[in-house]
Amino acid sequence: MKSEKDLQNYLQHECFIHDLLFYKFASPARRGVPDVMIVNPKKDVDKIIFIELKSPTGRGVLHPLQDFELKKLRAAGVPAYVLYNKVEIDQLIEDIL
Repeated sequence: MKSEKDLQNYLQHECFIHDLLFYKFASPARRGVPDVMIVNPKKDVDKIIFIELKSPTGRGVLHPLQDFELKKLRAAGVPAYVLYNKVEIDQLIEDIL
């Protein structure tokens, strides 16, 4: 995978295959919020997961605002991840099913 967009397309495809709801969004009123949300309709716990995707080339660096928002989500008990490659996506999908 060459870009963050490729990673996003892979995650979206995996969500489709496993009947997970994939949402890509922007939060203009609150910078730093993760740009992907996955909803697992089959679970009662950890039903919503936030994901920040970063370039698999190694150039993707977590911005301090992104780190801040991820920490706030985790402190509130919400699963929030930063994923850099296909292997990490595969592991997350396996873990949440």
